[in-house]
Amino acid sequence: MNKSLSAILILFFPFLIFSQKEQSDKTGEDFQHYFTFQSGVGMTGAVLADTWNSPSNSTSSTGPNLFLNYDYIPWGGRVSANICIGMSTGKTKSTDSFQQLTITRGRILTWSTRGLVHFLHKKSIKHDLYTGLGLGIGLISLKGPNDDKFELSSTDVQFNLPFFLGYRYFFMENLGATFELSTFRNNLVSVGLSFRF
Repeated sequence: MNKSLSAILILFFPFLIFSQKEQSDKTGEDFQHYFTFQSGVGMTGAVLADTWNSPSNSTSSTGPNLFLNYDYIPWGGRVSANICIGMSTGKTKSTDSFQQLTITRGRILTWSTRGLVHFLHKKSIKHDLYTGLGLGIGLISLKGPNDDKFELSSTDVQFNLPFFLGYRYFFMENLGATFELSTFRNNLVSVGLSFRF
């Protein structure tokens, strides 16, 4: 029994060494496709207040923001192309001279594309530092009570050209965590999970 086990270990030992070496030799450029699910915070309430022309005494708050990104990085490349869809929510509160409270709720559906430059992608399998610019359009939907207490709906379009700075850490070969900063008012700071293949 011990001889059989020893024989198996001897036969498979070179294979194990080779497989470990092959895995350690991989870098980020061995992966082309990245899917990232992100959630963050921003100034969606303020964007809605500007769209609604809320009075100066109004206060705004932001609800959850959810975004799904797809990045394509060509073999051996440092530049990726990205498409993104997302939704942001928020609300504003304001009072008139009669202390009547008005609450406006809204959401922003966003479609965007961006180009990113990756700095650690070619050298490391765990780390990915990137920056870039985006171009997006947002469809703003608002609902709030009018003077007659009926629901009043409104829509508007938002264009944006945000700057991004992000970092991904892959704690597994195909799965990692993402942290991102941007000048996109709807989603200034976000975290998420990335899957690549």
